[in-house]
Amino acid sequence: MPISDRHLDWEGSWNARDLGGLVTADGAVVRRRALVRSESLQHLTSRGWSTLVDYGVRTLVDLRDPEQVEKERQHPPPLVSTISVPLEEGLARDPDFARWMESGWLGTPLYYETFVRRWPDRCARAVAAVATAPPGGVVVHCGMGRDRTGLIVLL
Repeated sequence: MPISDRHLDWEGSWNARDLGGLVTADGAVVRRRALVRSESLQHLTSRGWSTLVDYGVRTLVDLRDPEQVEKERQHPPPLVSTISVPLEEGLARDPDFARWMESGWLGTPLYYETFVRRWPDRCARAVAAVATAPPGGVVVHCGMGRDRTGLIVLL
């Protein structure tokens, strides 16, 4: 599937992309409408939420920290459940994480390997949330839909 066909036009979203068609490490192919990556869905309009539901999404895996969730509320319809897996919660007090923030490496692929080695349990919880989601499509998202989301969909 061409990259241009991955973009999903959900009113109020600018970074939702279907990962269907991507080949996994073991040679399998991600099924279309099964896994979507996105930014926070706080700006989805009623029409945007309807389009998301019509697309088959039934689960949101929210990687944002509780403070972000509180500040940037989402209002999914009753058909859509949310699993919260705050990937970076409390890490601002961690020296390694603080160095990444200061260096500008945080939120780039340069820190992915170190993040996975340092906090494998956080990554495993996020991947398990996707793997054990009830039937229907899954949207994995954080604030902008690139850093935390990128790491988890990579895994």
